[in-house]
Amino acid sequence: GGAILAQAGPALGARALAPTRLRQAAHAMGRSHTGFQKVAVAGAVAGGQDEALPWRVLVVCCMCDMVHFYSVCSLFSYGGIMCADLGWAADRNTAGFVAGFLQSANTFGRLPTSTLWGWFATRYGFKMVVRVTVASLVLGGIAFGLSRSLWVAMVARFVFLGMGNGWVVIIGPISAHVAGDARQTEVMGIIMACGGFTQLMGPALGGWLYNMVPVFPAAAPSMSGAALGVAALLACEAWMPGDRPEVGKASTLPRKPSRPDVDSESADGRRCACCWLEHPLPAILFMRVLQGFNIFAFFEVLPLWAISAEAVGGLALTENEVGALLSRSAVWNILFFFRLMPMASEYLGKRRFAMFASAIACASFIALPFAPGVAVANVLHMLASSMTVAESAMNSAFTNNAVPKERRAEVNGVAVMLETLAKALGPVGIACAFAFTVSRWGRFGHSFVFLGMAALQLVYLALAARLPASVEYGEQEAPTDGGDAASAPTAEVLGLRAAPPPSEEVRPRSADEDDDDDADVPPGGAAAGADGGGEGAA
Repeated sequence: GGAILAQAGPALGARALAPTRLRQAAHAMGRSHTGFQKVAVAGAVAGGQDEALPWRVLVVCCMCDMVHFYSVCSLFSYGGIMCADLGWAADRNTAGFVAGFLQSANTFGRLPTSTLWGWFATRYGFKMVVRVTVASLVLGGIAFGLSRSLWVAMVARFVFLGMGNGWVVIIGPISAHVAGDARQTEVMGIIMACGGFTQLMGPALGGWLYNMVPVFPAAAPSMSGAALGVAALLACEAWMPGDRPEVGKASTLPRKPSRPDVDSESADGRRCACCWLEHPLPAILFMRVLQGFNIFAFFEVLPLWAISAEAVGGLALTENEVGALLSRSAVWNILFFFRLMPMASEYLGKRRFAMFASAIACASFIALPFAPGVAVANVLHMLASSMTVAESAMNSAFTNNAVPKERRAEVNGVAVMLETLAKALGPVGIACAFAFTVSRWGRFGHSFVFLGMAALQLVYLALAARLPASVEYGEQEAPTDGGDAASAPTAEVLGLRAAPPPSEEVRPRSADEDDDDDADVPPGGAAAGADGGGEGAA
């Protein structure tokens, strides 16, 4: 009963029940099952905002994100060094010509399968995607760790870490599926806190474990990721339900009255979102392309710049020193994504926060190549990496809110395909560009790639500023008249219905409808007034 009330809270509020009647119903039904009492009252009174998140599913999602990012990013700290040690490159200063292709192999592998993963998730559910993905990442880690040939290493990353990786397709839809549209940014923040930590701690661990087995220098880092994948697979089997996203059904959520400046814009935005060439979907897709290129380019070029000689503007760090730098940034990412990003995006709004993050990342990219030492470089790296990854969370929310719920997996599949193309071109393009500029112009040219990434951040900022207000709110988040998105569910659930638009005709409630409501409320409940007035509604 308590669970039913938690789900029915918004619907009851839409029928303008008086606050006293709703509190009596919540008290009676919550008392009948003490295990759901707190969840029921919080869900009915706050529209689900205070309901406890399903922590078991969240743990599985966090572990999957960690396995994904470790398999992709652990190579960044030792990729260039590995290419030089195994004879794939002449020296460390020119290792970028080979290391970029090695890193891009897995992202190129996602190109032919991203759209298929969206269909697969719609057809078989998120759990099956997680099973196949994690198993593929485990096999890829083992195969890459035991490879000494460049072509074998590239094929292992292309097939197992690329084609078999469907996690990037479902992370956006599953964040909204776990706890609803209203809390998708909070869920995404928790998942990305773990992923962001692994993005930087993975390369740090990879640098520390690299060459522990001289015959197979990448074996120890890769096997560590495979062990994490096995743990994630066991957690998925034990805790993750086999739910599938809703497909082919129109939304049954009650129509919420909206603010005048959002109402028509929100309706038009969702109506046009299914048309691939209608605003704002093309802008959102291009923003995802820019962010995907920049984040993987930055992950690749930062270690290459850090290990390059001081004579060409680098820091001349060893692989262990690069690992230490990245691990310090990883600690910051935990705090940022777990607490600061959800709070900031809620306070500023998703669009303004995306603009803010882009501006900070742009300034950090410009200043980073001129950092006088490791400490300053570490601070700038913390800001640049966290803000660029935060743009990914905003992009996922924009995509979810711009399309109907039943089409999210499909649209995210296409979006991830385009984003993956950019992520594939980012490492190889930036690594070759960095090696070329350093070889051609020396110290004078070492900052060119960083300035190019800063320019792309300015383009992202301009696109975020042009997004419509409809991308701020999902199907469960339409703001009430005169209130913001956070207060909207509470006002509606408590029966404080906003005044209808002038064109909407108000129909008085019949006596039969009032009788039906009285039958669902415990004896002694206060009578609710009609829509036009009444003491209870007032």
